[in-house]
Amino acid sequence: LDQLAGCLEALGLMDWEEEENDGEDRFDLVEITGNVELSDGTRLQGPAGLRQNLLARHLDDMSRQLIRKMLSYALGRQLEYYDEKAVEDIMSHLKKQNYAFDALIHGIVTSYPFQFKKPPHDSQ
Repeated sequence: LDQLAGCLEALGLMDWEEEENDGEDRFDLVEITGNVELSDGTRLQGPAGLRQNLLARHLDDMSRQLIRKMLSYALGRQLEYYDEKAVEDIMSHLKKQNYAFDALIHGIVTSYPFQFKKPPHDSQ
């Protein structure tokens, strides 16, 4: 609980106050604010502000990570260094299609690693 309180305080999301009535560490929520200032000085107002910030500044990073996770799932294995070309090809396709979800799926199923994946070894 102390770690959670420290993290929330550091993020500026909540203020915590310690009770001292029974000697145990207990916390009461004093104030909940949806406003936060990031370490780079960017001010966010609530979940909508976070969403806007992520879409404006980190869309490619988030898309690339989603591609990696979904491609890994589709292949049934962790990605390797040689899969990065496929990730970049899918990313390029996704951008051209304005980040449409069906473009992501199409990019994955038409990718070289997916088209030429090896069948799982038979355990017998």
